Amino acid sequence: MKKLLTLLFCLPIIGYGQINVGNNQIICLGDTAEVIASLQGGSQGAGMDTVICGVHASNYTSNLTRGFHFQAQSSFIITGLMCATENSGPGYNQSVQFVIFGDSLGGAWNSYPPTTTGVAFTTLFSSIDDTTANYMLCNISIDSGQYYGIIGVRHAAGAGTAGQGYNSYSATTGANVIIDGNPTQLNRLYYQNGLAGGVAPTGSFLGTTGQLGRVHMLTGGGVNWYDVSNGQMIGGGDTLFYAPTQSTFVAGVITDSTGQIHSDTMLIDVLNTNISTTGFSLCNGPIVLTAPSNFATYNWSNGASTSSVLTVNTPGSYYVNCITANGLSCQSDPVTIYAGTIPITLSTPDSVFICQGDTLLIAGPTGF
Repeated sequence: MKKLLTLLFCLPIIGYGQINVGNNQIICLGDTAEVIASLQGGSQGAGMDTVICGVHASNYTSNLTRGFHFQAQSSFIITGLMCATENSGPGYNQSVQFVIFGDSLGGAWNSYPPTTTGVAFTTLFSSIDDTTANYMLCNISIDSGQYYGIIGVRHAAGAGTAGQGYNSYSATTGANVIIDGNPTQLNRLYYQNGLAGGVAPTGSFLGTTGQLGRVHMLTGGGVNWYDVSNGQMIGGGDTLFYAPTQSTFVAGVITDSTGQIHSDTMLIDVLNTNISTTGFSLCNGPIVLTAPSNFATYNWSNGASTSSVLTVNTPGSYYVNCITANGLSCQSDPVTIYAGTIPITLSTPDSVFICQGDTLLIAGPTGF
């Protein structure tokens, strides 16, 4: 455990910039924080591997969409997709479509204009008019021997079918890249329409030779999440939902193709609203309820106090809304105060059977 904790504290130094888990968050006790990991665009090692399909050679600005197809040489996971930015520059949306053709590319490739009579495919992932600047996170399972295709384009928001698309072309006819450690040939795939207008129907792709439309891929494992305070793994995947009982740092961790670990941490600050009490019965006089003192204002449920302390003279259920200086309001759990005798509720059922020599612990209620 000590070794794991030491590793997590070192991760932000050796892996800075490859993964971003966002800003620190403040939540109320009992609430759940949503932490989303994003991968930095264009950086090697942003996942298990970053696949760049050739270097940028030329711009192709049109209302048509370009990409590539390939046969998988192994089974792996694609965790991110990003259209190249060399033609568009920053500030543009992107649309992508990832498909599977199956165990062959049999049948006739289509010709212009696009119809649905070409090679059939099934869409495994698509995102149209996506505002993500860098890698769009996904989870696509790739099977060895199967044929896959991807098209994608950068464009202005809301460009639609007829809007201009900013494709980046590779330098060669086709390209050979390393995917999951295996040399893999990429071949031209294109769609004679604007993908920003909607997902292409099956059979509408063309597959002649020529330059590739450059769409980058991240392959390999996704994000593993850890609670830094105890070193325990608390989740996996691109999004973490976590409800800690006290303030803690969480770390998102990925590993690149060289085995180097990258991470980013953020603080989940948990605001405690638990009420402390001097008792639960008024039989010996008034009860004093006290809320934590680190809030700006307090609103007790009976309206009798705006401070952290409430003196109770009347039986009932009491809670307090604690408000920070930034306006975040957290409500405590209720505390029940009785007029006299506190109802007895034991921690065990009415009848319990045990073996001879065993011990049974029976707990009574608090407040006596």
